[in-house]
Amino acid sequence: MNESAIKVDNVSMQFNLSVEKVDSIKEYIIKLLQGKLMYEEFWALKNINFEVKKGERIGIVGLNGSGKSTLLKIISGVMKPTMGKVAIEGTIAPLIELGAGFDADLSARENVYLNGAILGYSDKEIDEKYNSIIEFAELQDFENVAIKNFSSGMIARLGFAIATCKTPDILIVDEILSVGDFEFQQKCRKRMKEMTDNGATILFVSHSAEQVTDICEKAIWLKKGKIVAIGNAIDVMKKYLNNAEEDKNDENSVDIDKTNDDKLVIEDQNCNNKKENINFISVLRVLAIVSIMWGNMVPFILNSLGYDWYPLQFVRYFITNPLAIMQDFNSLGVMIFFLCSGFIITYTAQRESLKEFIIKRIFRIYPGLIFSVISLWIIQRICTLVTGEITYWGSFGVKEWIYGGTLGNYFIGVPNVINGVTWTLIIGVMFYILCGLTYYFLKTKPLIEILLMMAICMLSIITASSYGRLWYGVASSVSYMVILIFGQILYYYWSKRITLRTAAILLLINYYIFIKKIAFFSPEHYVGPNYMAVSFMYAFFLFIIGILINDKIRLNKTTKTVDKISYSLYLNHLTLSQLLIPLLYKNLGYDISLLITLGIVVIISVFQYKCVELPSNKLAKKLSKYTNT
Repeated sequence: MNESAIKVDNVSMQFNLSVEKVDSIKEYIIKLLQGKLMYEEFWALKNINFEVKKGERIGIVGLNGSGKSTLLKIISGVMKPTMGKVAIEGTIAPLIELGAGFDADLSARENVYLNGAILGYSDKEIDEKYNSIIEFAELQDFENVAIKNFSSGMIARLGFAIATCKTPDILIVDEILSVGDFEFQQKCRKRMKEMTDNGATILFVSHSAEQVTDICEKAIWLKKGKIVAIGNAIDVMKKYLNNAEEDKNDENSVDIDKTNDDKLVIEDQNCNNKKENINFISVLRVLAIVSIMWGNMVPFILNSLGYDWYPLQFVRYFITNPLAIMQDFNSLGVMIFFLCSGFIITYTAQRESLKEFIIKRIFRIYPGLIFSVISLWIIQRICTLVTGEITYWGSFGVKEWIYGGTLGNYFIGVPNVINGVTWTLIIGVMFYILCGLTYYFLKTKPLIEILLMMAICMLSIITASSYGRLWYGVASSVSYMVILIFGQILYYYWSKRITLRTAAILLLINYYIFIKKIAFFSPEHYVGPNYMAVSFMYAFFLFIIGILINDKIRLNKTTKTVDKISYSLYLNHLTLSQLLIPLLYKNLGYDISLLITLGIVVIISVFQYKCVELPSNKLAKKLSKYTNT
């Protein structure tokens, strides 16, 4: 049995709230002596009892004012409880208020040593960790600048880098994953994962249900200073979400962010007018969707369930770990789809007019997307009627559902809370727009087309920080197109539109831009485990093999079917597995729940392909012919 890391024993915390205004110390002393100083007792916490074993990951949830931060401050030693006691075994790294204790007039370098001393680090330890702290915070050019001149994001990066420069026994985190830009949040999550992998005990406060169930095994729900529920993270979050709508003081505290490029894949294109044998594309797309579905329906869900499945252990032991295939095949599938999309869209454009190209791309994306959103709404409503519990998706209004089916959220700079995988579709949309704008060169001047597209990607990297947060997000999406450009280059070489030497030079230039993209938008991956680059290398290697053996590939019925419904599978698999597997898991276990969910996903995807995508493709062809007459 694991030893106890944290034991909270009957802890209560009282604050005195003044009921009248006191403007000065003199007035305060006079009222105190006269016995007229009136206040009300407010109990932020009442009789809190729980124990955390070493190595456990516990989430703490509750509406604003429920006592979450007060509890963390008591455990961290920042406050002493009015009653009760807390026993701690090991060192603590409290990530409660990033940047607390900084002196605004001191430089970043001086504040590293000052804040490190406050956290209990010796000068020798700071000397050893200083360079890594500055590099993680991305402040190499600002070491000697007073932090009063820093932005809030720069201060947050520095505070987080200092607090996490060592792996503590206990890591206490209070909503830090909701601050900073997307790249900073990803760095936070990555470093937290490294700490948990090294055995750190986690106390994690967040308003994001997905983050809690993804990171934590258990959860504690606080309401008005009392523990309402404690137990399995998924069970507690269901109760919390169900109750949240009933509370009049709900401030939209449950805001689930599903923008983790660790678990998504870009939409690919089916070329229905194949005049050449490109069977390798079908095989690669099948490989990609299988990889993505494995990553999202097995390890992603299992992490939230806290269940260790033997087949997953086997795959990790013999495949993913030895071959350094990070993110359980998710990133590999993403890279394969990117390459296939760049190849096939360039291939298709050679056989279509500009109007056909635009119309078919619109009808390729939106009908299936809208149908998947509608089907999800219906299924989650059925689940609510059957179980009597509101699902995660049931907590959103009409606006979020409309955004989910139209990609409208990305145009105002917010994540898609209905189906997070659709962030990659906006990359596809941008790629199609740029291909449309450069359509003449796309069809007739391959070298100019590739150079223009690479210049646009490089320009997005250079200007990303120049025009505000919204442009930064757009520029990040545009920069992902550098991977699709690899597919374009390979198509032009495969179709003998450019020579091998030209293709090699373009690939090297594009690889340079790809590395610049990683170093700028994801510097933690550039200096650490680089899942994007590693996954790209594997995907590129598989793509080259596919080209070389293309003429020997013969597609069977299963491969053809999976290839046809790959877009539908992509749109439906993650949302339905997140909805159904946890629901069925309690009574049926994971194996049966997975099989049932997989069957439902396939049935809905086949229906979507036959009844939505095929008719849409036919309509697009008719409209294309009509507009050309």
